[in-house]
Amino acid sequence: MLSPTVVIMVVTLAANGSTEALPNGSLRVAYRQLEDGKLSETFFDSILICSEGVCRLTEIAFGPCVDGAGGRGWFPGAQTVTTQSGELAITKLAVGELEAEDRRVRDSTVKYRWRFKTADMGAGARRAFAGVTEFSGSVVEHTPQGSAVRWTLVPMRGLSIRVPLNCDSVFVTGVSE
Repeated sequence: MLSPTVVIMVVTLAANGSTEALPNGSLRVAYRQLEDGKLSETFFDSILICSEGVCRLTEIAFGPCVDGAGGRGWFPGAQTVTTQSGELAITKLAVGELEAEDRRVRDSTVKYRWRFKTADMGAGARRAFAGVTEFSGSVVEHTPQGSAVRWTLVPMRGLSIRVPLNCDSVFVTGVSE
């Protein structure tokens, strides 16, 4: 049984020069990492929300319980990355296909790719996301000896997936006493 570790990552994206081509709305998908032929115990819930060409990606990671002060639990966390800082880029690859690259990790390339349906929102309105049809991604490490895929992102199948968790505590930080 899985126990959750939560990491929340909020990423703000803007398209590379073609903001008018991005639909409005959201794309949501859960995935696991595949490394050395084995799926991770940790899974991620990823939500991409776009409005008028500016997007935000929120990722929540659920991993195993860990030992901490006062017992076992999981740790939530948050990070924000923006295209304005040059740390993240989004590219429209084709109609119904986007790719985001997280450039924060030194000596690695982290990419996410969504294929999606869109819906017409009426005359003069920007199209809207209407669901994810495919999702993939990878982390490629770069060394002096060359580049190698460290892990790939494998989407979970189904529109409403129930994943049991066996950790009933969350570690958070308050103010000192």
